[in-house]
Amino acid sequence: MKSIYLACLFSFQLILLGCSNTPTSVAQNPKEKSLSAEGVPSNAIVFDCGQCEVSRDVVKRISESYMNAAGAAGVRVSASETATLRIESFSDRGAGRLFIAAVAGPLAMIFHVDRIKGRLSSRAGEFQIEETARFPFVTIDTVAKNVGEAAFKQVAHK
Repeated sequence: MKSIYLACLFSFQLILLGCSNTPTSVAQNPKEKSLSAEGVPSNAIVFDCGQCEVSRDVVKRISESYMNAAGAAGVRVSASETATLRIESFSDRGAGRLFIAAVAGPLAMIFHVDRIKGRLSSRAGEFQIEETARFPFVTIDTVAKNVGEAAFKQVAHK
């Protein structure tokens, strides 16, 4: 019995020792290294959606999430180069989304949505970006955050 206990204890210590060791060298992806040195363009938001009314908070949220994604990736944002996000379609359910969801039920998730759809133009090319929120507890703020992050991913990884 004592030998089983010692064997288990020894095995457990080996597992802990293996988990606590950190690798001495980590290979760095050369593409990521050049990306951080090169940077990504700053973002500019242009509206091409007719009579749509986009709040300043939404525009601010898109820009902030783009900058935060760049910061989290350790990539600098260029002041001399710009990627343009042209908003082509915008819909905001507003504060009444919870009431409409309660009354309309599942139909509200089909027809009553928050959506930002646009085209991103940068040195890497032109990309379609579309984010939609169907659930009543997800707001346009979340959609704007996702658009900013998607814009960063497109310019950073192409």
